[in-house]
Amino acid sequence: MVRVEEGELDWDDDNLPSNCGEPFTGECVETTADGRLLSLSTYVDGVCRHGRLSLRARAVRVP
Repeated sequence: MVRVEEGELDWDDDNLPSNCGEPFTGECVETTADGRLLSLSTYVDGVCRHGRLSLRARAVRVP
């Protein structure tokens, strides 16, 4: 599965993500400067499938 940082995706007017001009399928993560995971969202064809896992209160290190 593809995993990218949130800032690497393009977002359309409907707030749907794409990558290289195609609807995004994979995991979108937001991390702190030292690599700790803040949030994770899983997308299939540009649609978020399982909501957004937010760990802002307690960031965890991503392997």
